[in-house]
Amino acid sequence: MNNPFVKFYKNSSKLPLSLAGTALGTATMGNAWGLFNNPIGFAFDGSFVKYITISISLLLIILMLIRYIIHPVDLINDFKSPVSSNFIPTIFMALFVISGFFGVVNCNWIQIVIWLVCVFLHLIYIVSFLIYHLVRFKFNNYMASWFIPPIGIVVACVMSNNLGSFLGGDFAAVINLISKSCWYIGLAFYVIMLPPMMYKYLFTNHLKEKKLQTFGVMAAPPNLLLAGYLTTFSNQDINNHKYFFVYILCALAILFTLIVYLSLFKVSREKFSPLLGCYTFPLAIGMISMIKMSEFLFMSLGADNIYVISFKIWALIETIIGTIVIVLFNFAIFTYSYVVLFVGESQKNKTNKFIKYIMNY
Repeated sequence: MNNPFVKFYKNSSKLPLSLAGTALGTATMGNAWGLFNNPIGFAFDGSFVKYITISISLLLIILMLIRYIIHPVDLINDFKSPVSSNFIPTIFMALFVISGFFGVVNCNWIQIVIWLVCVFLHLIYIVSFLIYHLVRFKFNNYMASWFIPPIGIVVACVMSNNLGSFLGGDFAAVINLISKSCWYIGLAFYVIMLPPMMYKYLFTNHLKEKKLQTFGVMAAPPNLLLAGYLTTFSNQDINNHKYFFVYILCALAILFTLIVYLSLFKVSREKFSPLLGCYTFPLAIGMISMIKMSEFLFMSLGADNIYVISFKIWALIETIIGTIVIVLFNFAIFTYSYVVLFVGESQKNKTNKFIKYIMNY
């Protein structure tokens, strides 16, 4: 069986679902580099990076969609799994980010169609996920990746800036209302889900199990909610809320990002697993949230304020660290995917040490 198309067709079901999460994290990372052109402390234009990252993300999402088209039973099996089902919505989340790129290149209709369709599909998925998995709920299966289905829809908020404005103010107002509703949905689930999640990680042996990689998701919800809040809500809304959400979410975002950094030292000593993709988006959305936080403080305190500059410096540090992790994981997951598609385990004795490490041969 030397035909690559035949190999792809037969082996595509072995592609890891974490490709979608990698696409999401990679695209978000590219957007982060493009936000450093604001006049706060220092500035540079890194917008070219998003052209590279969006291309990679599109390729990964296309691979995942092809997998489910060729093997639709995989979608059913993944949905039934208490682990894999958490990652299916990363396809919608990645498409939210990709839709923003179409807005940048003035393909506004494509942008808004993708955004609206993904909001609709993500809401349906949240309901389906809750109905199926709450009935079969086991606390042992409750892990950080459970945040993804209900809170991941807040990515729609982050990518809603000026969305629909080309169709007039009334339509843009409707989009903003949808975006705010998505944010409140994400916030409500975070408030409900965080206490038992903290209990799980603090008072059980969960981290000693082979699910440690999913811990990376812990940094995503507060960073995502903060970025979505600062994007969707006006300064007047934020003033009316007395900055409560900003302070709380910012503190949680920094705290969990630092904890996730520490956990990287532990997972880096473990065998490679596609589940390490759980770290890509949390690190990437952390970049976005800190940049937006510096912009928010800039509007309130001015460009020369020490807090404003400090947040931008911290955002750059997060961006550098996150980029290194995401680039390395991309290299590893592309290698992993190529091997499962075109090499196979029968050839493992002919592979080099790096591939043997990636594939756990």
